[in-house]
Amino acid sequence: MHTFDLEIMSLEGLIFKGAVTSAILPAVGGEITVYADHEDIIANLHTGDIILTLPENSGQTKIKTTGGFLEVLSNKVNILSYYAADIAKVSEEKILKARQRADDALKESAKQNKLVEIFSEYETKRNIAEIRANVLRKTRIKG
Repeated sequence: MHTFDLEIMSLEGLIFKGAVTSAILPAVGGEITVYADHEDIIANLHTGDIILTLPENSGQTKIKTTGGFLEVLSNKVNILSYYAADIAKVSEEKILKARQRADDALKESAKQNKLVEIFSEYETKRNIAEIRANVLRKTRIKG
């Protein structure tokens, strides 16, 4: 079967580079399957699985992506992903660290939301106090 070169890059670096016989991709408009000598295209990718079929009955590789961009040009495929990971190469330790980072980000976000809430409450009370002071001034001037 004919092959084509495929490269997947994420913000973390090179995820995959090599020859494949096909690639199934989660495009925004629907799933796209690319074979050798595919028509040139550019497409947006959704969150999902990229499934690569390797040459010479070497099996398949599944890569998770959070979306990005696909370019097919002159029998070469370039994928730029916000985040991508080869499932077979992700260690339990890496998964736990990613989860901890996500948990930390959620806690920080909750702190920021609490600060916004406190500031909004302060601003509301200050505005009410200013309105009351203006009303008192006006009644003293009239009286």
